[in-house]
Amino acid sequence: MLLFLLAMGNDAPGGGFGYFTVGYFGADISALNDVLESRGFDRLSGRFIMRGGNGYGLIGRILIGGGGFGLEENTVRNGNTVIKLTGGGGGFELGYLLFRSRDFFLFPRVSMGGGGWNLVISSTDPVNFDDALSGDYREAKLEVGSYMLGAGLLLLYRYRGMVFTLSAGYNYTGRFYLNGRDYDVRNSPQMNFSGFYVNVGFGGGYIGG
Repeated sequence: MLLFLLAMGNDAPGGGFGYFTVGYFGADISALNDVLESRGFDRLSGRFIMRGGNGYGLIGRILIGGGGFGLEENTVRNGNTVIKLTGGGGGFELGYLLFRSRDFFLFPRVSMGGGGWNLVISSTDPVNFDDALSGDYREAKLEVGSYMLGAGLLLLYRYRGMVFTLSAGYNYTGRFYLNGRDYDVRNSPQMNFSGFYVNVGFGGGYIGG
């Protein structure tokens, strides 16, 4: 009963909305960078541009929905060898309308889903077609994925059917080894997909009240 009253109390608007986002994601990729540096590469930046989207239903004060995001590629080069790192994640989200002032809404949120990295190591040297058919194509595609837990805040402003958002929080994952999509990889660095993020969003929907 108490939970119901908290969810459906005074000033509980209800509705639904969705929006696209762009922002910043900062990750600790020091384990990977230590290996790269030992092999003569520059260190990859752990700062990424993130793009994504979110959608929610608002039942009284309870926010239910989810979202996903992808990271723009960061690249380093050493001679003819190129390394590209990108990633993405998403999942289910649950929040609560903690504060409202006219058209401003503040929601604490928690999330549960998955996320991970994709690492491509390739050579820019010319390749003979016969060598490519035999498997000597000088490219390795590695990946690591994990469960992902998150917590953060969503500040939303509504204006004539449009919504403008500011979000910030932290995502946590376990630590796993990079592996090939169709083959095992030995002695790979252990990585996680944990990191802080902040983004802004624009979309539309309806929020009552």
